[in-house]
Amino acid sequence: MNWRKHILFIEDLEIDLEDLHRLLAALRRHRIFKKIRGLVIGSLSKDRHTARGKNFQKRALLFLKIYLAEVLKRRQKLGYPLPILLVPNFGHNITRNMPVIPIGGHVSIAKSKTLTFQLSKKKEAAG
Repeated sequence: MNWRKHILFIEDLEIDLEDLHRLLAALRRHRIFKKIRGLVIGSLSKDRHTARGKNFQKRALLFLKIYLAEVLKRRQKLGYPLPILLVPNFGHNITRNMPVIPIGGHVSIAKSKTLTFQLSKKKEAAG
């Protein structure tokens, strides 16, 4: 599979740092971070509005940044930087205007950091 056209979304409300490490290690072992077009990170804490939840989110993001430092440097040097977008929530605990990404759905990310979700990919106009 050609991962260069794909964006990886990560969100898990019940993860701990050990499980996050295992997840990242598996993705790195398969060289996913070398190939993906971008990385979007959602909430990693169920109670993200509390001090405890905010602290865990901050620690998890710092861990992720440190863990991927070598990949980020290498991609930057090769002229293919890995953009990372932090999104507070992909749909967990949201009751209105849920931005849930259905399997098989498509997402576009604009430079303004807005996400557009659609169930089917728009047909390209014939040239």
